[in-house]
Amino acid sequence: MYKVTLYEDSSDKVGTVIHYPNVGQTKLTSGNIALGVNVVNSFTFSLNMKSSMYTKVKPRKSLIKVTNTKTGNDEFNGYILRLNSTMSDNGMFNKSFTAVDGLNYLKETSQPFAEIRNTTPKAFLQIILNNHNAATDNHKKFLLGTVNVTNSTDNVYRFLSQDVNTFDTIFDKLVNSLGGELRTRLVDGQWYLDWMTAIGETKETEIRLGHNLKSQDRDEDTESVVTRWYFYGATIEAEEGSGESTVSRPRIDLKTVNGGKAYIDDAKGI
Repeated sequence: MYKVTLYEDSSDKVGTVIHYPNVGQTKLTSGNIALGVNVVNSFTFSLNMKSSMYTKVKPRKSLIKVTNTKTGNDEFNGYILRLNSTMSDNGMFNKSFTAVDGLNYLKETSQPFAEIRNTTPKAFLQIILNNHNAATDNHKKFLLGTVNVTNSTDNVYRFLSQDVNTFDTIFDKLVNSLGGELRTRLVDGQWYLDWMTAIGETKETEIRLGHNLKSQDRDEDTESVVTRWYFYGATIEAEEGSGESTVSRPRIDLKTVNGGKAYIDDAKGI
């Protein structure tokens, strides 16, 4: 159902097919596309050492495209960002890669300081893209695509900051305050950036396990969960003449006002 084409770098206009659905054709060890709203989309995949491109994938240089062979549409376009190499106990080498879409290119440039007045949201986004394009390579440049997000006055007054990258600038100055969704498109080698109130269509299709739900993955990360808090104040000074060590001293806690406990629990969280 999917064809995956890898391009060694931006000068490679032909590419090499590294995955094709037909039996007997070259295959990836694994592959998964992760799509979201107002996030950098990604494609993770693995190659074993039998692949002709095993040693030719270059992070931050190699480009990749995933095409739906039934519709002919591209499901993902982007570039390789990360590489991880492993060897199993049977001596088989394997490489896994993470590719990101063109939206990530906007994290590679920063904006010059500027005060922008009497400008529509669309024109302001164009100014931001112009600054990005002036500071990057040709294959990372963007044309402004479809924009239908605005405000009640169709006018914005904003500052551009030198210490903020282009990606964060777009969200901080426009998307976070005016809403809408961003989408990147690669058309004939040219990246486009769309900013629309809503992207996609409303469908009545029911998603059912065993019918059209292909796979499911759930990752519960509890490392950042906190259910007990300890609060400490100033250091308790030793009394003069007590002879107690002053190298390390206890600090004020909650025990005297909290039933002898130095902590507060989140009962529901526990």
